[in-house]
Amino acid sequence: MKIWKQGIIGIIAIIGLAFVYIACDNDNGDNLTTLTINGLPPSETAYGLYIFPSGADISTTQAVQDLLNARSWEACGFPDSGNVFTLYAYIGGDHYSEPWTKSGNFPVQLLNNPNSPRYATVSFSNGYGTTQFSSFTLQQ
Repeated sequence: MKIWKQGIIGIIAIIGLAFVYIACDNDNGDNLTTLTINGLPPSETAYGLYIFPSGADISTTQAVQDLLNARSWEACGFPDSGNVFTLYAYIGGDHYSEPWTKSGNFPVQLLNNPNSPRYATVSFSNGYGTTQFSSFTLQQ
């Protein structure tokens, strides 16, 4: 049962990571905002992330899947290098081309295939945020 559950979580993480890389695109050359994750472990596989609306419950993979199916997220991002993620605002349909500039506390899902997804609430100011990798919790 545990192996089956890990397999499902892995598949959801792969699908989510694929969406991040397909969807995150900035054709405008705008000055984009960033999230810095200090202590981010090196990885042989790519990282990606989603930022969800403030107050959204992303503590389980099912909750995240429901939000993704409803296209209910604020932004996505991936690191240009190291631990600094460039953020792209979701503007509807399949479009991400504006800088994400919101302020407040937002739930963030960090994806790293094949590892389990992690989540944390991160404080942003005008689209810029900094947090510690240790603040992220494994999703169930």
